Amino acid sequence: MIVDENLLSVGRRSATERIAMLLIHLYKRAESVGLCGQDGVSFPLTQQHITDALGLSLVHTNKTLKRLHAAGLYTRNDGRLKLTNPSAIARLADYYALPLRGRPLI
Repeated sequence: MIVDENLLSVGRRSATERIAMLLIHLYKRAESVGLCGQDGVSFPLTQQHITDALGLSLVHTNKTLKRLHAAGLYTRNDGRLKLTNPSAIARLADYYALPLRGRPLI
């Protein structure tokens, strides 16, 4: 399942869709194991991590994250990620929530 989504992301999704998918997927996984609070979830990933995971350039990742933030889809403060408009970012990412199996976050 995760491998299929990653292959789809690299092959068919735009950078914006890839990043949106990564943010919502990690957020939903953290939520499923009870790691989300009022202020979101711990998000220690750097832009370089996102770049490497999604096969994008650092500049493109930076610009795309800024665009998503300016659109009001997420905030990131003090190492915490909060999806401020989860339904909009899910539509952008073409994310369909499937039941997650019980497993560790990573």
